[in-house]
Amino acid sequence: MDFDSLVQKKKINLSGQSLGDGDLDVLVQVLQKSKVLVDLNLMLNQITLADAKFTDALAENRTLKTLSLYNNQIGKKGAKLLADALAANSTLEQLFLEGNQVGDEGAKSLAQAVMTNTGLEVLILRGNGIGDAGASDLATSFLFNKSLRVVLLGENEIGNAGATSLADALEYNHMIDQIMVDSNPMSNVLELKIRNVLTKPSRKNPSSQPCLPKKVVEHLMAQKDKELAEKNSALKALLSDLVGKDEIISAQSDEGDIIKTLETVIAKKDEDLAKKDEELAIKDRKIERRDSAITSKATEIARRDRILAKKDEQIASLKKTLNSPLELLVMFIERKDNEILSLKAALEKSHAEDVESDDSDDSDDSEECEDSDDSSDEDYEDDDVDQENIAPVQILKNNMAVLSMQNKNVEAATNNDITKEMMVPEIDHDREENLNEREMLA
Repeated sequence: MDFDSLVQKKKINLSGQSLGDGDLDVLVQVLQKSKVLVDLNLMLNQITLADAKFTDALAENRTLKTLSLYNNQIGKKGAKLLADALAANSTLEQLFLEGNQVGDEGAKSLAQAVMTNTGLEVLILRGNGIGDAGASDLATSFLFNKSLRVVLLGENEIGNAGATSLADALEYNHMIDQIMVDSNPMSNVLELKIRNVLTKPSRKNPSSQPCLPKKVVEHLMAQKDKELAEKNSALKALLSDLVGKDEIISAQSDEGDIIKTLETVIAKKDEDLAKKDEELAIKDRKIERRDSAITSKATEIARRDRILAKKDEQIASLKKTLNSPLELLVMFIERKDNEILSLKAALEKSHAEDVESDDSDDSDDSEECEDSDDSSDEDYEDDDVDQENIAPVQILKNNMAVLSMQNKNVEAATNNDITKEMMVPEIDHDREENLNEREMLA
């Protein structure tokens, strides 16, 4: 709905649009601002008038002549708000409320508004569940209203008592030209009586207006007495409430010092709570800083863990690399041991042969000397051979000891995270020296 276009229209038709109370904000503004609107059709929607926005705007409006709310969901609460608007609005002439189930309570609210309203001419209340009580209230309002011309009350629940009240009111009210009570559970006689009252020639003669019927006056007096009794009851309850409050005030005046003391204590407690709140805020900030530091440390630890994992991989690779030379050295040492044993066996055999030749040949001293010289030379040669074979073996054993120590260092480094980074360069250096010695031996 566009306010700028609606506010310039004389007639607005929004029937059958499934509008609810939440869709009436623009119409509220239109009722407040429009200078030309005379006809507003909101029939066949879902309006309940649950709040007073629309009815307050209607009470202030001075241009609208016709309002149609046929087949909505007004109910007794909406009827009460609508009645309040009618009591303040004297320009609305036609009100269509058919099919809204306002009931007796809604009819009573509307009757009170009709009693003082001076502008409404047509009131349609068909199909609203109105019974005898609601019809009697409407009949009473007809005794005082001077503007209504047409009232439709068909398809309600009005019985004989309500019909009698309506007929009696029409005897006095000569302004109503048409009132329809079809499809109600009243007797045909009373329905016919209402029609006959409307057709009496005396209704056209203002001088023939009778006084209020006695039973109508009695009904009005009873109604007023009932209202006065309700007001007296409410007044007594109010007075009782005031007396109780006076007693409380008196007790409070006697205990003024205690209250002041309590107020002082409460103020002090408030100050203490404020300080506690400040302390808690400071602690929260410290906790946030600690959380940030913990997060940073966790990140650093994760980084170091990654570095250590890489070092572990390097150490494992080094260990694997070192295991191969050790195996080679063991095989080399075993081979050399076998060679040494062979050399020793050969030397022992040669020595035994020399001894046998010395025993057999005693005559030739020169040859003996020569043989002895030769044997000594051979012994020296054998000794040289032994020395040549023993020196590499000793070197190899030393290398094995060094490599064994390095292997132990590597295993110790794997169990100690702090020395990982320190051991790797030393192992590399020792490994290079061992390789150099192996090349020299080769």
